[in-house]
Amino acid sequence: MKQFTFIIIASLMLFSCKKNDDFVLLKKIVADEGQYIEREEYFDKDEVIKLSSVLIYYGESIKVVNDSIFISKKSYSDKNYLWNIQNKSNDSVWYSTHILNPEVEVFDTK
Repeated sequence: MKQFTFIIIASLMLFSCKKNDDFVLLKKIVADEGQYIEREEYFDKDEVIKLSSVLIYYGESIKVVNDSIFISKKSYSDKNYLWNIQNKSNDSVWYSTHILNPEVEVFDTK
C-alpha cells in the first residue's frame, strides 16, 4: 500500500510542474446513440480515487484538487477513451485485477 501511495503522490507532484492551462476539468461522460456527452456532474470521493488510479495506470498526467480531477487537454479531446476509462473505474472485476491497491488515497495538491 505504501509503495502504491508513493507512486501516486510522486506522479501528482511530477505532473503538477506542468502549466495549469495544459489541464482541463474531467467531467462525466455518457454514451448516447453513438455520441459521447459531457455531463455537468461532480465525481464523488470514491469515484475520484478510482478514476485517478485508472488514469495513472494508463500513464496519464493528472492533477487532483478538492476532489476534482484535471487531465491533459490532449487526453480530454478523446471522449471515447475517457468513457472507457470511467467504465473501467466502475468495473469491479477489471479494477481488482489491474489496480494494485484499490484503497489508495489521493491527496489534494494546490
